Amino acid sequence: MSVGSLPATEAVISLDPFVVRRRVAFGDCDPAGIVYTPRYGEYVAGAFFLFLDTRFAPSFVARLGALGVVPPARRLEMDLLRPLMPGDLPDLTVTVSDIGRSSYTLVAHGATPGGDAVLEALTTMVTVSMETRRPVAVPDAFREALG
Repeated sequence: MSVGSLPATEAVISLDPFVVRRRVAFGDCDPAGIVYTPRYGEYVAGAFFLFLDTRFAPSFVARLGALGVVPPARRLEMDLLRPLMPGDLPDLTVTVSDIGRSSYTLVAHGATPGGDAVLEALTTMVTVSMETRRPVAVPDAFREALG
């Protein structure tokens, strides 16, 4: 792969399945050359938001805001299966695993381009009324786009 074809930070490389390729930067790592643990959360959140923005272009947050709801995360889980180092290019495949009454769960499977598992993550997000700050039903248009 030539330097010009590397993602600056992250890039969508497939829409079906939805895959984000992330480039691990030197600054993401500790002195031993291993990605800082909190950076994995940033990688996963970035992939989840790219997934949602693709489904609800140009911005899922703006689309939900127009419906009077916001999408805070309620849960984030990660299993870190293999350390990443500068220059690594993990691919994060994002899918929807569940859509509830007022929440939805996204899953990310991370692997090297060669197929070695890197991480497994999930987040559950809740649709909350901007006015009452209470959970509300996932809007139908949003539910359809997730499904």
